[in-house]
Amino acid sequence: MTDLTIFEKDTRRLVRLAEQLETLLNRRDRLEEDFARIEAELDRFHNRWMGCPGLVEQLLDIDKQIERIDAEIIAAFKDILAGRADG
Repeated sequence: MTDLTIFEKDTRRLVRLAEQLETLLNRRDRLEEDFARIEAELDRFHNRWMGCPGLVEQLLDIDKQIERIDAEIIAAFKDILAGRADG
């Protein structure tokens, strides 16, 4: 395998990683927007928030999703730094 072939292969892998990372960051942004919207809704109903358990559960679920995506983003950055990508 020539150096150019290796470089092209590595470049394609890094491009795929960058695309995956962009997708994760976009998902995370949308989840943060959902989180902020629900949090604002809870604030508006602060006197009755115990009567809205569905909102609380949804907020907690979104928070867990953000944590999972954060872990995926960190793993993707580690892969980029290590020069690896999913085949």
